[in-house]
Amino acid sequence: MKDEILDKLGDVLSKAISKSFTVDRLLLLLIEDKVKNLGISLTRSQKKKLTKILQKENFESVSIQPNRKQKVQLRSLGYEDISLEITETDIATLEARIVEVIKDTSESTLEHLLNSSSTKLVKEWKKQANPILRELRNERQRFNNYNNKIWGKALSLLETFIDISLDTGMLFDQKFRPLAIEENDIVFDALTRLHARSCQVSSEILALLRNGFADGAHARWRTLHEISVTALFISHHDNELAERYLVHSVVADYRRAVEYRKYSDSLSYAPMSDEIFNQLQASYEAALVKYGANFKNDYRWASAILNKDKPSFADIEEKAGVLHMRPFVKLAHMNIHAGSTGIIFRLGSPPDNPDLLVAGSSIYGIGEPAQNTAYSLELLTEDFLLRQPNIEYLGFVLAFRELMQEVIWEFDKVMEKQEHDNHQSKRKNE
Repeated sequence: MKDEILDKLGDVLSKAISKSFTVDRLLLLLIEDKVKNLGISLTRSQKKKLTKILQKENFESVSIQPNRKQKVQLRSLGYEDISLEITETDIATLEARIVEVIKDTSESTLEHLLNSSSTKLVKEWKKQANPILRELRNERQRFNNYNNKIWGKALSLLETFIDISLDTGMLFDQKFRPLAIEENDIVFDALTRLHARSCQVSSEILALLRNGFADGAHARWRTLHEISVTALFISHHDNELAERYLVHSVVADYRRAVEYRKYSDSLSYAPMSDEIFNQLQASYEAALVKYGANFKNDYRWASAILNKDKPSFADIEEKAGVLHMRPFVKLAHMNIHAGSTGIIFRLGSPPDNPDLLVAGSSIYGIGEPAQNTAYSLELLTEDFLLRQPNIEYLGFVLAFRELMQEVIWEFDKVMEKQEHDNHQSKRKNE
């Protein structure tokens, strides 16, 4: 699209330049320069007559009939008539003049020309938008219907799984929050917030999967994985760790405030008031006083449990007992960062054509992020509900585990069928 726009603008510019620098106009410019050396300026009428002569394909000579004032000037120079001789020097001078005009065009007239062309192009896009968007939406709906035929049953089971987790988590919070407040159970508060976010992220993953964006869903699963691991880690420890985790948000708030102040002017955003900034800075400094100067580092809130000054998320994964998920996490990195692997390997690539550039929806790769989502959400939900263990919720946890397995199996069935169909298709084409 960019190349097409530039080509159009180039055509417009070429037309404008060719219109301004026709042969007759160039010759007229040359003649005007020559007579100016005699102290004479051509009248409008003389220019029109000259232009008519110069526009003819074959002309042998050009005559200029001087008016009374011009005759006086010619006689003062010892001439009776205007006689011109075009030399190589004259042509070189004219060429330099044209270059200067083009330079001016590129700086001022060209800018106006480009702005005018851009405005027209935007209007044309808007004019064409509705029919194009209708077709795109119809095409998207056709894809979604086809995608649903393949993955619909499995995706519906995953949706049920997410909905049960959300509803049960809400009921659990309503039932035990009064007791958690009474006992100042900070772990409960942290887990409730983490569980709520995990349900939202899971729903985002589901929306991406239904629309055929496996790679995007995989990237969001990595977020869900981090939420789940953090919840597992906090649930196995006391209030002090949960408090450190929650308080660490002031570090991120202060960092964002510093960056915002640095770039708000260049972004034309409203400046942050000194009052708000000072409050964030005071909270940040208070946290460093309470927990130490290293508290400003990422994951420093977990260092006391991990016995490391600069812990990594992998350390938290290991302590939470889910380090075995690391290969999936590494794979998901490709869908978040701009490394070259991420533009070469795509979950959505067809198995029989892995080099195909996937720039939109695909029926492939849906299974892995879906299964990972079920696994991560189950771990988090289980730990959350077992914060206040009783017979009712123990039974729920066992049932929820069983449903997770069914979700995984359902996606396995579709992936096996896809693999079989692709294998059959390949054999037919051989």
